[in-house]
Amino acid sequence: MQSVRKLRITLLFILIALIALVSLSIFSYMQMRIINSAETELSSEEELTVLIYHHLAPEDASDWIFEDNEAVITEEQFSEQMEALYELDYETLSSDDVRDFVQGEKDIPERSVVITFDDGYESNYQFAYPLLKEYEHQAIFFPIISRMEENESSFDPEVLTYMSWSQLKEMKRADVAEVQHHTYDSHDYAEVNDSGDERPEFAGPIWLEDEERMETEEEFRQRVYDDIKKGQKLLESKTGQPASVLAYPFGWGSEEAAEEASRLGIEIAFGPEGDRIQPGDNIWNLSRINVSPGWNLEDFVDAL
Repeated sequence: MQSVRKLRITLLFILIALIALVSLSIFSYMQMRIINSAETELSSEEELTVLIYHHLAPEDASDWIFEDNEAVITEEQFSEQMEALYELDYETLSSDDVRDFVQGEKDIPERSVVITFDDGYESNYQFAYPLLKEYEHQAIFFPIISRMEENESSFDPEVLTYMSWSQLKEMKRADVAEVQHHTYDSHDYAEVNDSGDERPEFAGPIWLEDEERMETEEEFRQRVYDDIKKGQKLLESKTGQPASVLAYPFGWGSEEAAEEASRLGIEIAFGPEGDRIQPGDNIWNLSRINVSPGWNLEDFVDAL
């Protein structure tokens, strides 16, 4: 009888040990699931910052260059920002990455950013290019195509000049630059009535002063189509490939402009300044964040 009792006690202890072992295994498994889930969440980002720059100038340049101008920062500020991206291990993405991310077809690293430059100023080549190379970053350049120079000239940081095609191609060959489309010659405001009110040329029909009437929708579409097509042809002849991305002048586009751009092989378009972009955003009106001259380094990092 006593031996039976000992056997029962032994079996009970074995059962308790098995329950404890199974419980520990389940706990360990669930813990690993949580850790793996957290690592998965940290391995990709659900928002993406697209930075926009325009003109760079030396810190000792004349005050008038910087006065009330949100489109100009110093070379020193840009250097500090590129170094920060490098030290924080940020990956600079291409336009293909942006397209795939917004369409939900690609996860991006948690520390990702897109660097863009609008207009095609020569200061981008003189100041930004060496720093992009030094810190192994890439950027998307959106030149106003008709304003690109055929030949290089002496650079004066006090004068607003545009890059030459050879400078653009040099940056492209160095895997620093991706060259895209900022219209051929529509980076301007146009009147929209006989009172002189204005809006950007890609935002909608404009006032035809000689005929004292508004452009029709068909005429507007044709104007946009012709401008983009002319820019595409020149870009392809100068760089070897047409553009697949459009940055609207002053961030103002329209549904009609997007449709005409799509007909010509444009896949995405950047519109107004705003917040970070996310999967599912309107691929034809993506927002960017302007890098303000008033930012300190903490402001810059916060925007990432």
